[in-house]
Amino acid sequence: MKLGRAWWACALAVPFYAAGCVVEIGPDPFGAEVSVDAAWTINGVPANAAECAAAGVTDVRIRVLDGAGSWIDNRLTFPCAQGSASTGPVLLEGTYDLVVEAVDRNAASVVVAATDPVTVTALFGDTITIDADFIIESIPAGT
Repeated sequence: MKLGRAWWACALAVPFYAAGCVVEIGPDPFGAEVSVDAAWTINGVPANAAECAAAGVTDVRIRVLDGAGSWIDNRLTFPCAQGSASTGPVLLEGTYDLVVEAVDRNAASVVVAATDPVTVTALFGDTITIDADFIIESIPAGT
């Protein structure tokens, strides 16, 4: 019998609730309210297949940080060589810290470079715009 995560979370929370503790389980930030437009460069050069390969970057993803955790979703992961991406509504309205990561999927999704977190507040129907320049000081061996 397969039980959902919500059931297990409730079952685990019962002893804490009975003891007078309040356990809050926050939902993930994904939903159909806020879109994302992103563009990225590598060392100031527009991302393309050659630049991405030389830097050892296969994908660019946007990590969403909120009070409940750190979230990665395929809807916010893009091929590096695209250089930019636009999504339809993918997030719920809210305030988030966003980190854009250059990832080498060939090396078990190793983060090659990342931006500092940027705090954004988005309302229903908004589009978050992100521009990132990945500074990659050394090119990985073998590329």
